[in-house]
Amino acid sequence: MYGIIDCDNCYVSCERVFRPDLEGKPVVVLSNNDGCVVARSGEAKALGIKAGTPYFKLQEQFPDEKIAVFSSNYELYAELTGRIVSIIRKEASEYFRYSIDECFVYLSGMEHIGLKQWGENLHRRILRSVGMPVSIGIAPNKTLAKMASHFAKHYPGYRHCCLMDTDEKRIKALRLFPIDEVWGIGRRYTARLKEYGVNTAYDFAVKPQGWVRTIFRNIVIERTWRELNGQDCVPDEQLADAFYYPYYNGFDVIDFLCRWFRLVCYNLPFAYFSQMFFVQPFVRFSIRRIFPGNIEERNERNSSKTVKPADETEAIADVIIREKEIAAGE
Repeated sequence: MYGIIDCDNCYVSCERVFRPDLEGKPVVVLSNNDGCVVARSGEAKALGIKAGTPYFKLQEQFPDEKIAVFSSNYELYAELTGRIVSIIRKEASEYFRYSIDECFVYLSGMEHIGLKQWGENLHRRILRSVGMPVSIGIAPNKTLAKMASHFAKHYPGYRHCCLMDTDEKRIKALRLFPIDEVWGIGRRYTARLKEYGVNTAYDFAVKPQGWVRTIFRNIVIERTWRELNGQDCVPDEQLADAFYYPYYNGFDVIDFLCRWFRLVCYNLPFAYFSQMFFVQPFVRFSIRRIFPGNIEERNERNSSKTVKPADETEAIADVIIREKEIAAGE
């Protein structure tokens, strides 16, 4: 079994820890330099404030509403969410911090303790110790756990913890869950699925696997389909292994980054000149400094640059001996 602990409206909840008078009032948090809205309380969402709304438009669109506005304070958010993770670490033997406000826990071997009660107790402990509400979803795989946390957040009857441990609960949840909210399915795939009449997670789950493979030809989408059908196939996250290449090739890295920067620079003014005369030379120079080739090439290059005194002495001795042998033969 897997669980996910998700902070409710994380940035807003962090601000409310020190401003409890704002409980029940619309609150928004702005991006860097107070550009646009990046976090909203439930009350702000009910007013119709959308994520990404420019700050200067709030007064124009909501002139009669008293909205509390905060500049982002990432040091505060990191500190408070770090306290939540420290509590999770004590309650679960294995965990993985998925983002600043989400944390996966692995609950294998804990089924006998009553996972529903365990989740409710964890919510109360975090609320009492940190002052931030969380929603907890527990299910046989990560995709269903994310879905369960959505129900725990939006339906008070779950008391902040939703346990999805049977096929009956899974199918009921799939019927109620819109396809655009499924973890791993973005806007592009949502639009394509709706063209085929797929509007809920259940509509997608009942499609044959061959249909999913033929239409999308994408391992991530197929993996999501399998998880919606109860299989556990999303691998456990290992952050260290994801960036560890014992036998890397610097030229492969250069090629990959240049291709990536080329795509980015197509959206910039003077795209061709930007990527040809700035981006690629910069990337190639930087990567060659960091990744001077694979390990064998690097070791060979280093050995060719440095001659040990002992090796040099042996080489001179071999030459002298060879000269003496030639002279004796004559």
